[in-house]
Amino acid sequence: MNRMVSLIYQSSSCFYKNIFLVLIVFLFSISNGFSQNLIFSEVQKKDNRNIKFEILGKIDGHYLVYKNIARTHFLSSYDAQMQLIETNSLDFLPENLFDIDFIRYPDYFIVLFQFQKNKTVYCNAAKVDIHGKLLQPITILNFTNIGFFASQKIYKTVFSEDKQQILVFKKNVKNDIISFEAKLYNPSFSLIDSVFEQYSFNIRNENFTDCSIDNLGNFYFIKETTAFNGDNIKSLELYQHRFNQLGFVNLPINLNGYFVTGSCIKLDNINQKILLNAFYLEEKDDLAEGLFSVVIDPIHFVQEKFAFNLFSEDIKKSLQSEKYKKNNQQIILSDNILLKKNGSFILMAEDNFTELVYNNNQFNNSNYYDPSFGYASNDYYLYNPNYNNYRSYNSFNNSNALRYYYKDIVMVGIGEDLKMEWVNQIKKNQVDVEQDNFLSFTTINLGSQIQYLFIDKDPQHEIISIHGLFSDGSINRYPAIKSRQLGYEFMPRLAKQVGGKELVMPFIYMGKIGFAKLSF
Repeated sequence: MNRMVSLIYQSSSCFYKNIFLVLIVFLFSISNGFSQNLIFSEVQKKDNRNIKFEILGKIDGHYLVYKNIARTHFLSSYDAQMQLIETNSLDFLPENLFDIDFIRYPDYFIVLFQFQKNKTVYCNAAKVDIHGKLLQPITILNFTNIGFFASQKIYKTVFSEDKQQILVFKKNVKNDIISFEAKLYNPSFSLIDSVFEQYSFNIRNENFTDCSIDNLGNFYFIKETTAFNGDNIKSLELYQHRFNQLGFVNLPINLNGYFVTGSCIKLDNINQKILLNAFYLEEKDDLAEGLFSVVIDPIHFVQEKFAFNLFSEDIKKSLQSEKYKKNNQQIILSDNILLKKNGSFILMAEDNFTELVYNNNQFNNSNYYDPSFGYASNDYYLYNPNYNNYRSYNSFNNSNALRYYYKDIVMVGIGEDLKMEWVNQIKKNQVDVEQDNFLSFTTINLGSQIQYLFIDKDPQHEIISIHGLFSDGSINRYPAIKSRQLGYEFMPRLAKQVGGKELVMPFIYMGKIGFAKLSF
């Protein structure tokens, strides 16, 4: 019986359904060869579809969730059985908050938030315990006076993998000049470095990416220059600011005459290297031929090695459907990859695009996007930048018909010599209208394998499909869980791994939002 999965949820009216599902999951456990424990929280009356939320993680045995309900901010705490322990008001947060980020530590978390007061936008920081109480006074990290028509969201915040470096930066374009201002803080909010630089800027064919920061306090961004009358990139430059040194230095990246799409940086803090990846193509309007990878030495700031790995025809066809060819859409590669100690890595992407139908005209936007993969994240476990992107139902414009498509997942294994060792993919085809909360997928790192969970549908049921990726690139498909036996609708894209073998996944039941803990 130690293999049997325990399914717990808080609804006496569903007693017989519960027993039925326990029998199903029991058979699932036997056939799978591993056990799972799925525990549901009781849905709260006020937690309707229109709330905004973010799963913060696990601190001192408490599973914490931030909630924003009618412009009021709360911190809910759940125990190991997903029973609600307490909900505390985060009354230090202003009502007119328009951006919020969290950094979790072993016994507290940091809240970074932006708001506007009069004509000034503030970026503030707060250190908070598991009960939502301030551990020290709120710190103003930066502020900017803005005009009436200026964008409210001014600042971007990023932090290093070890969470000891917190970077607050902004970009401003005026009169063909782009200005960069960055301030670096430690977890006590002491300013430890700052930089301000200006560069000439052509808004028509130049783009500066957001910053990435390593554990030493060095931070980086990429300048992309596209071909005129084309979306693909003809040149790349990597910019570096060394900790406590003046300005930036830049390094042109050798593309060997190719064009690229969707460049991204990944900082390897173990080997102290910079990894840059992009899809490459021969002509500015072509489709991607393969993967371009380059390793850069951050100390001497030179390219150590690079490679162009050609995809097979099957993979290229999977990566680029007829919709891409018809609409000439750009493919964007995410920077979330699994780094290994020897310098090899696994890269993964998901095909997704939207289709807007308005007045019988269709507009499309497509990209390759990675919700989460691997140790190279900013959290102790898998980090999902999507989990706070729940689309509340009152945010939709019902005059438009917006369709979301989430298709195949492609994984690529790259050796330490940057040569492609294997390529594999998980086939899926997810479509929804006006929302994508139930689309895409989540991953959980079990050590021996990375498991992918996503919602799939057959004519009668909505099911949770489970696939396991192993280090040699092989994939094992496990029996699925039929989620609609209980009337629950899961949102895997917004789940978060909170422990070595635990993740918390939001769900909707009877129009209310709750949270389920899945243990392996």
